[in-house]
Amino acid sequence: MAQHGRQSAGALVLTIGIDFGNARSGAAVHSSWDKKTPSNVTTIREYPGAKQKVEKIPTRISYYPDGTVKAWGALVDPKQDYYEYFKLLLERDRQLPHGISRPDMLRRLRRLRKTPIDIVADFLREMSQAILGGRTMARRIGPDLIDIAQIRWVVTVPAIWSERAKHDTRQAAFQAGMGTDIDLVSEPAAAAIFMIESAGSISPDPNEAFVVCDVGGGTIDTITHSVDGAEDLSLSEVVEGDGTMEGGAFVMERFKSHTRSRLGGARFDQMAGHGRLWQLTSEEFEGKMCTFGENPEVDYDKGFSVRIDSKFDSPAAGIVDGDMIMSGRQIWELLDPTVDKAVYLVQDQVASAAKVGIKIYYIVLVGGFGQSPYLANRVEEAFGIPVMSRASTQRRDSVQDEDTIPATAPMQVLQPPQGQTAIVQGAVLQAISGHGFVISHVPRYSLGIGYEPEYDPSIHDATKRKWDKVDGCYRMPKQIFWHILRGRNVSKDYQDLVEYKRFETASQVKKDGRTPQEELYISYENNPPASAKSPLVKELCTLEMVGVPLSVWEDIPTDQKLSQKMKVLYYFLKLSVRGTEIVFQGQAGDYQTSITKTFKSTADDDS
Repeated sequence: MAQHGRQSAGALVLTIGIDFGNARSGAAVHSSWDKKTPSNVTTIREYPGAKQKVEKIPTRISYYPDGTVKAWGALVDPKQDYYEYFKLLLERDRQLPHGISRPDMLRRLRRLRKTPIDIVADFLREMSQAILGGRTMARRIGPDLIDIAQIRWVVTVPAIWSERAKHDTRQAAFQAGMGTDIDLVSEPAAAAIFMIESAGSISPDPNEAFVVCDVGGGTIDTITHSVDGAEDLSLSEVVEGDGTMEGGAFVMERFKSHTRSRLGGARFDQMAGHGRLWQLTSEEFEGKMCTFGENPEVDYDKGFSVRIDSKFDSPAAGIVDGDMIMSGRQIWELLDPTVDKAVYLVQDQVASAAKVGIKIYYIVLVGGFGQSPYLANRVEEAFGIPVMSRASTQRRDSVQDEDTIPATAPMQVLQPPQGQTAIVQGAVLQAISGHGFVISHVPRYSLGIGYEPEYDPSIHDATKRKWDKVDGCYRMPKQIFWHILRGRNVSKDYQDLVEYKRFETASQVKKDGRTPQEELYISYENNPPASAKSPLVKELCTLEMVGVPLSVWEDIPTDQKLSQKMKVLYYFLKLSVRGTEIVFQGQAGDYQTSITKTFKSTADDDS
């Protein structure tokens, strides 16, 4: 199996996907010498430090005092200081839930002189090198072929990730040695692709719509797709997706607080100081949490117990013979903040689809916490789908708002058997298809580029115009042309070519080249204002053309009455869609140039 024997099929390309998660991360690989089918996407299940085959490893890393990596993943010693949940630091636009402090995490990183991009890069570097040097790859591909193969990396990102978070994810992957041509794939979209492409999962007919709810370690994402093609799969996002910072990691943080409150601070610190003991307790709770609700009548009445240690016994606190007894209600209190948000987001997707006349046939739950039976029960309950009979001791009412639920025929709530690895496998499938499966998406914000149009008295304010001495006309400064509008469908084939011209004195062009720059603006309005000075608009980043030669600057005719010799540069910005991103390219004359993005600083910038 190690040798394909198909060298004549052309150069070998290995497409390797990394599902970089907040709590756990996984990987999968596809060889270009195999057919582009789910059965030929191999999940990596062997990692350094793991005592058995696993689908995912902990997203953890530890350092020596000098900032070099000490251990990562399953190699991290729980008794020693380590870092986790650092993925969430890449997203600066959203507040972290209670229990995880961004300032505290940033302070710890600064002691090592590291930024969030640095720590993500360190983890991705360790993981990518382990994948390439691991036994799964050696057996699947063959060590000799790995050395000569072209590696194409794919990294998953939450659908709620901002433009800056996606940019920083890409920068971290580059810093990790994964190159510049990295594909970023939306996590819930990847799950949808795998669920439909893999046999035995959902099989919606053309024009049927379904909601994917991805509940991972640190984020919840919801998106709604309809099927546009049956034989050749194509999916269109039909309403604006949504999401929030929440997930299984926050359940675990609440469990930690719950245990501390029952043991008392000093006794909890004593237990946690053992490292291995607290790790075993956490792992046992996490395992039971993931099956809680399989038998509602029993689970909701009796709850379960978690092993701690008999030396921490306290009958008054419900800790007897080393077991901490947890009632159904106590377990609900830990799970419900996450479950409530997931249920609400799913309800909102179904209601939004109903407003545009789209009926939902399936709700698909994926991700680590997405496999929770309790979550599935709550979603079914919210939509009036028959579930197993409840116990006599009912928990509090769910977050169901009857006004948000359209009167539709019962839909199906599904938890596919490969929900843990559906995202990374789907990401690989999306990449090797040339991003062909998802043919359109609905933007969650508007994006535009600054420009100065010629003054038009019918639409512009005369008091804000300015005279353009080169062109001899009035122009309106600080205006925005909106290329992407929130809520309006964008095709994967979307392209826009915008022409610009820039004037500079000949002396300045000769001195420093005057690299062309344009401002990229963002607004969360469906109909964003035209002026960049509006409080509803923010400067997102500066787009800078790289490598523009001086030869493409042209002289302005000397017959114009100008105080200095001037030059003009005519250039284009090309916008296109690649997976989850809006990609920019530049052209000046016959020169194709790349575009760099310099983002505006924020209050918690990490340098």
